[in-house]
Amino acid sequence: MGHKDMKVMVLVFLMIGGLATLVRPARSQTPVSGAANAANSVSSAPAADSAAPASSSAPAGASGSASSVAPEAPSAPAPTFTPIGYVEAGYQFNTNRPSNGVSNYRLDNRHSALGLYNIALGGTWSFENITGKVVLQAGQTPSTYYAGEPIAVSASGVAGTDATYWRFVQEAWAGYKFNVGKGLLLQAGLFLSPIGYEVLAVKDNWNATRTNLFYGLPFYHTCVRGTQSFSEKLGFTAGVCNGWNSVSSDNNAAKSVYGQLAYADGEALNWSVLYFGGPERTKGAAEGQPWRSDVDFWINATVADPLALGAHGNVGFEKNAFGSQSWIASAGYARLKLKSWFYIAARGDIFYEKVPSSNGESAASIFFPASTVYSQTITLDFRPGPNAGIILEGRRDKANKAMYFKGEVTNDVTTGLAISNAKAQNTVTAMFNTWF
Repeated sequence: MGHKDMKVMVLVFLMIGGLATLVRPARSQTPVSGAANAANSVSSAPAADSAAPASSSAPAGASGSASSVAPEAPSAPAPTFTPIGYVEAGYQFNTNRPSNGVSNYRLDNRHSALGLYNIALGGTWSFENITGKVVLQAGQTPSTYYAGEPIAVSASGVAGTDATYWRFVQEAWAGYKFNVGKGLLLQAGLFLSPIGYEVLAVKDNWNATRTNLFYGLPFYHTCVRGTQSFSEKLGFTAGVCNGWNSVSSDNNAAKSVYGQLAYADGEALNWSVLYFGGPERTKGAAEGQPWRSDVDFWINATVADPLALGAHGNVGFEKNAFGSQSWIASAGYARLKLKSWFYIAARGDIFYEKVPSSNGESAASIFFPASTVYSQTITLDFRPGPNAGIILEGRRDKANKAMYFKGEVTNDVTTGLAISNAKAQNTVTAMFNTWF
């Protein structure tokens, strides 16, 4: 990060911190894994506080007096601001001991190194029917997941943008809630992707690392969307977006659309069914500009205290110039609460992609170099306080083609990129995170 970027980040963080001291904070709750995306689809607008009117009763002895005190007028609702902040730091060890120090296709991706995975600071606010959210970030997590951001070219009177420009912004949107039915919320801006069971903040997941589904599917979208709440727990969201992983410059001229029906009931039951479709290939790609369809569904529930289970599935396809390209992926989750401060979680996932060929040439894969990847994870999660976590996690990644690194790693003489030489990697991650 350059000195100029650092100064900008510090200035904006200070501005947000100053805003938090000027308005009264509202109470926030931490959702269980999977419930965060569902809760956002039911209602993303915090309710404005309603101030009770002052008492209109006259003081003792004033009965019948012409000078009795008149009742005070009700005070106007005050704006609310809920601060958001967390820090994720840790250490990872890869038993492959890659010479380039990379644990590939992971957000915690540096072998034998203490790392600052993510630091995030921002907040949500509301005033009457107006609502909004801004969260800024820095760390190796956003540097990794923003790598696919399209490059917006510059011109004589326009500055260009790329991943280095946008990676400090996690979310930024504005919204207005209309009094239609149970509430119609219209929002526009940058959102974390509604696709998938897991979310970006580790504190809201059951594991420290994320599945191959989280890594392969989109991380974020710039959208205009509307959410109609049917009740406090059920809502439907429809949106128009730039596409997969694109802030302000789409990789083609088309737009994508999505619809999501979601139910959120805290730790008891949460589920989501979503469709996301649109052309996603880069303009001029050999595959053409086919419509890509993605169907995502997940559910989690506390089946018998202290055991909670979750499941996630995703399927999709596109018919491109090489043929029909498709994928299917799934993940299963289990979490056992042994103490109020100690959890054990287990997870497994698999991701398969079918890549078509024609006339001796193949379409470019959408997700990974290998057609099949999977992982198994076991997690010990200690909670020394209500806003702190210490996590120890073991994980095994495997694929049917080399896409990881082991031992001495060489680089391609043409591209300069490291050449994958291993089909599997085993890692141990220790993470410490705090939040408010």
